[in-house]
Amino acid sequence: MPQPARPASTRHPAAAVTISPALAARVRQLAAQAEHRRAVAEFRARRAAGQQARIDALLLEAIAALASLLGAPDLSRTATAQPDRHAGPAVSCLARPCPAATMANSAARAPAPSGKVTA
Repeated sequence: MPQPARPASTRHPAAAVTISPALAARVRQLAAQAEHRRAVAEFRARRAAGQQARIDALLLEAIAALASLLGAPDLSRTATAQPDRHAGPAVSCLARPCPAATMANSAARAPAPSGKVTA
């Protein structure tokens, strides 16, 4: 049997449902609580990340201080550290004469100073 045709003024199903003011207030309250919990979690995560960064920096300082006390080379300038912009090109002493070695050799070749003082 065919269904009777619906009238053109059929109500939308969502419009037929009405929410009481108390229920709407409860929905808003729960949404506000969820937003608050999200904000608190974000704050705690940022605070923990900041504290971890400060702890890492202090730990690196402590390691560098201990290394300097023990006579080890400075470990704070690792390969990931920014290179010194004012330093010359990194060329080993094998590629060209090392300045320290050149100075030592020229001092060895220089004549010994005489006892005379000239004014």
